[in-house]
Amino acid sequence: MMRLWVLIVLLIICFTVSGCFGNRNIPASTNEIEQENSEGISLDDTLQQESFNDSSIDDKLLQESSGDFSLDGMTQQELFDSFTLLSNEDETELILYNSANDETFVITSDWGRFTEPQISPDKTKIAFVHPFEFEELGYVNIYHIKSKKKQEVDFAFLAYGENGGNKDDENDYYIKKSPHELIWLDNSSLLVNMTNLYGTMGYGSEIFYFDIGTDNCRKVISIDDSLDNVEKIHLKNNSLEITAVKYDDNAMEIVLRKVFEVDPQTVYELFSMGETLELSMDE
Repeated sequence: MMRLWVLIVLLIICFTVSGCFGNRNIPASTNEIEQENSEGISLDDTLQQESFNDSSIDDKLLQESSGDFSLDGMTQQELFDSFTLLSNEDETELILYNSANDETFVITSDWGRFTEPQISPDKTKIAFVHPFEFEELGYVNIYHIKSKKKQEVDFAFLAYGENGGNKDDENDYYIKKSPHELIWLDNSSLLVNMTNLYGTMGYGSEIFYFDIGTDNCRKVISIDDSLDNVEKIHLKNNSLEITAVKYDDNAMEIVLRKVFEVDPQTVYELFSMGETLELSMDE
């Protein structure tokens, strides 16, 4: 009988040990969980860059970038229907707000400033250059508000790459020029001012006509040696105003400024004929 009790005790001990040290589903370590969560956030960021149609992602990014949503301290521009474009003073945050359903969409809140956002004549599209930073290659960004779709265009490559451009060659136009400014010519085309990427002062402006529907672009306006750069392009009263400047390289300041007026119809004709209008201080 004693042997039987000993055998029973041994069996109980064996089962207990097996339960403690046998195969189990062990949860991932804290570091692994944090890494998986971090990867998930990166995925959300990728989706946000491709489209701002997912309001849950947009709201999250908006909360992280600007806290509680408020119109205070932001520049407001009215768009079509119930949409408003909001931008902050340091040009690092751009928000689309729909007052009809109180939705907010972050258009850009990552690193770098953007140029002043330009609204198409029908107020259904927004365009700007981003990033707009010293010696950083900028991209043309276009947002279609109705479809909530985004175009991000490597315009330097689009403008110069097909003409033998090699982006690994520092002497090539691709690496030397970047979008500096853009304006809407009409609801489907932009004028993009390309200037030298490197250097404290902007030089060598070339203005391109860009059809956003077909990605066709062509240089339509340039400057001769009497001018150094195009400072500003502006469409006013059906006239294209182009402000060109001349620098004093030693003082690093503008010494001459001249405003040229060009008929927008001339731009269309230059594009269709493949010709370029050259601006000169002597005109």
